[in-house]
Amino acid sequence: PLLQAFSAVLLGDSTVITLPDELAEAFPGCGGTAKASAAALKIQLLWDHKSGRLQSLHIEAGRASDAHSPIAPQEVTPGTLLVFDLGYFNVDRFAAWDRQQAKFISRLQHGTTVYDADGRALDLVAYLRQQPTGLVDVPIQLGAARRLPCRLIAIRVPQEVANRRRQQARQKARDHGRQASAEYLELLGWTLFVTNSGVEELTWQAVVVLYRTRWQIELLFKLWKSHNGLACWRADAAALEWLAVFYAKLLGVVLQHWLLLATAWGCSRRSLLRAARLVRETLKGLLLASEALALAEALRCLQRLVQRLARVKARKRNPSHAQLLDAPQLLQWLIA
Repeated sequence: PLLQAFSAVLLGDSTVITLPDELAEAFPGCGGTAKASAAALKIQLLWDHKSGRLQSLHIEAGRASDAHSPIAPQEVTPGTLLVFDLGYFNVDRFAAWDRQQAKFISRLQHGTTVYDADGRALDLVAYLRQQPTGLVDVPIQLGAARRLPCRLIAIRVPQEVANRRRQQARQKARDHGRQASAEYLELLGWTLFVTNSGVEELTWQAVVVLYRTRWQIELLFKLWKSHNGLACWRADAAALEWLAVFYAKLLGVVLQHWLLLATAWGCSRRSLLRAARLVRETLKGLLLASEALALAEALRCLQRLVQRLARVKARKRNPSHAQLLDAPQLLQWLIA
């Protein structure tokens, strides 16, 4: 029901794959730290989680910035929901989507100017310190130039979660030769979302559940890289040989995705990992189906297997992603 409220639910993210150093000129690595590789490529993916369709897939250098990625569309259809990682945060882009009657959900980028509903500058740290509860859901204006009307949802996290976040932030800052600010570290005690969806359209639980949908693209990347071997290569392989094998594997995972759409997408409570394993186990029969009728029967057989063997059971504790999409109020978020 939550997905059906939108014409499309577009998830955007990227993943990096390390390459042999010989490919550094064509695919320069991420840089920035001593641990960074000399060569890397980045897969940029835009995925419609409602239909399952891969909307856009780009290969670029690992050093390329997510902020300027071609997968973040300028033109969208009304009724679309867009959910991107922080690396794609752009108030001008949000405003363009808002003008096209599309919706967005994003984490709030630290340092972005925020105003209250009346246009007064808002000191987030001071404002959140004054809150009597761990949940804030208020209208704001976003961006110094745009003043985009939207909604801020702030949820205070438990102390152990905040401490872990701060430790990671300090380590990341040290790796890049800088120091995390006290203001940034204090805000890590909260999870901050911005959206142009009104309270009457989405409850705060629904906003959190829909943003968490972005994790599904991480699971898709894990399927491709770890289980399909997209990131694996022989140490003695020549650079061009490595690239040839990579693109062959990439074609394979796209074909696998088509098969998953044909056989597994109709089952809302399915595990893509289990379904993909069934695809691999039945692949020989699919390849040997030389006629259309035989292929259709092989796909129906695979579909029945997915329905029987790849379903995720309902859970009372820690409800699954599919359960939360059905009923966002099941969200078990411990508000400090």
